[in-house]
Amino acid sequence: MKYLYPALFVALLSSCSKPKFTEITGTITGFDSGTMMIRDENGNTKYSENIEGGKFHFKKILDATGYYRLKIIDNTPRESQITGYDVFLEPGDYTISAQPEKAHQYPDIKSSSPTQTEISNYYAIANAKTLPLSPSIEKYVDAINSGKLSNDEKLNESSELNEILAQRDSAMGAALQVFVNKYPKNDIAAHLMYQLNYERAPELYYPIYKKFTDKEKNSIEGAAEGDKLEKLSKLISGALAPPIVGKTLDGKKFDPKALNKKVILVEFWRSDDGVSSGNHFNLINGVRSPLKNKDFTMVSVSLDIEFGVWNNAVIDQHLKWTQVCDLKGEDSPNVANWQIKSIPTYYLVDGNWKIIKRNIYLGDVPAAMKKYLVANQ
Repeated sequence: MKYLYPALFVALLSSCSKPKFTEITGTITGFDSGTMMIRDENGNTKYSENIEGGKFHFKKILDATGYYRLKIIDNTPRESQITGYDVFLEPGDYTISAQPEKAHQYPDIKSSSPTQTEISNYYAIANAKTLPLSPSIEKYVDAINSGKLSNDEKLNESSELNEILAQRDSAMGAALQVFVNKYPKNDIAAHLMYQLNYERAPELYYPIYKKFTDKEKNSIEGAAEGDKLEKLSKLISGALAPPIVGKTLDGKKFDPKALNKKVILVEFWRSDDGVSSGNHFNLINGVRSPLKNKDFTMVSVSLDIEFGVWNNAVIDQHLKWTQVCDLKGEDSPNVANWQIKSIPTYYLVDGNWKIIKRNIYLGDVPAAMKKYLVANQ
């Protein structure tokens, strides 16, 4: 009996030192030839496998366990690709089934990984909520990319697409709410929220965040989300908009009451930003420009630091509406108070300086203004 112990020790040592593989078996319906790519969270391609006859097989020792993006690329002349999918890879077995015609839907992923199983559970809920929107998304994308639309038609289609995408964002948020309620002790809620446009809808996501476990709230992603959502919750529709710090071109303090309009577009821009100047041109010359409505006006808040540069840009771009600047650039309190992350950024507010819509797309302004004016006749 004593001779069995060394043998048992050797067997245990051998099993402990055995490499731990991550093995993925994939089926991509309709793909004769393609490539499966696995990218890290920085977008770097870490692994790839050929797809032949709609199938691929991956078996490797990972550099690191963690979250990755899975991408499927068709190598045929169609040059199509499936949207990247969020996956958690660790040693174990994975079975993936995807369909190109359902590119907007998360694929069927079965795994021995508890974390990936949680991800699949969330996306099963999300797929059910977003499936009705997929045909409309594809229709508008195809129309915009067709090259057959005029600029005004393309703008209109883009506005419609943005509305559908906003509905999809809301559906994804609603799915997260269902998931958190169903799996209150999950370990991925903060990561899932980080993948979503949570900053665009703090009124939806902040109550969800409050249900996170302490572990999720204190994670790197969770801590960032909590900080942002707490600030953004003060900028939801119906809230009183923050004051604008700065003076007008003639040196006067800005007073929103002096605007005397029912709907006001607050723009944050900078003189050297090409997108801002292009938008100004369209606002002045566009057929659907909201400036043509008697109930509408604008106030542009510049993040410039030199008066002469700001003043020359206003003159050169023929900006006739109210202009404000405190000449502090990115250090302006306006940036923090209004949570400006990029320029240009637009807010729609009413005559009482209450927020109608935060971070609105410029092309969506006419429809949002019309909806507000009809509701407040």
